[in-house]
Amino acid sequence: MATPHEGEVYADGYIKVPAGRWFHLMDALSRKGDLEEAILRVLGKINEKLAAPRPAPPAVPPIVPPAPIAWTPLTDRLDVITRDFREYLGYIKSLPIARVARYTGAAVTWQTLVSWNVGRIWAKRFGMLREISMISNNLPNTRFRLRIELGSPLNTKVTIFDEVTIQAALTLPFPENLLPYDTWVYLDVRSLGPAIVADGAVAGSEWS
Repeated sequence: MATPHEGEVYADGYIKVPAGRWFHLMDALSRKGDLEEAILRVLGKINEKLAAPRPAPPAVPPIVPPAPIAWTPLTDRLDVITRDFREYLGYIKSLPIARVARYTGAAVTWQTLVSWNVGRIWAKRFGMLREISMISNNLPNTRFRLRIELGSPLNTKVTIFDEVTIQAALTLPFPENLLPYDTWVYLDVRSLGPAIVADGAVAGSEWS
């Protein structure tokens, strides 16, 4: 006898189901009522679940509006920033300074080209003069002078050089030149008559 295919009914009334077992066709037909009854019971349970009253959802607590932000006045914030910045500067030994200026004119009397007052930029106790630079568009008719005035209690005025003529742009280095607080450094310039344009620069640092 040939092996029957799955789901094929033979003349003797047997049928092969996917599970691989053999059932007689009359047995399957006789159990039809049981199958329908089971389906109805399942559908009834589903209808009962759908018809049952659903529990009310939990109450949602009311939303409390956030408290308004207490803004700090800008002046107070700037005071804090300034205080913190000054405290930060107190830990730094040295801070740079640079003073650059230009004189245009024909004055034959001395004119302050550029100056630096030690301790006034970074509020430090000492200053270190590093460089003095000078240049003019009419060097033969330009004269330069460098003065240093020490503050209290020394109150001393010193002229480093006077009536200096230069042939080209000049930078004078001053390594390890310590100056006390409130010292003034002046680079002066004057003309011999013609109009001049002179530039000057003072570079250094302030430190505690």
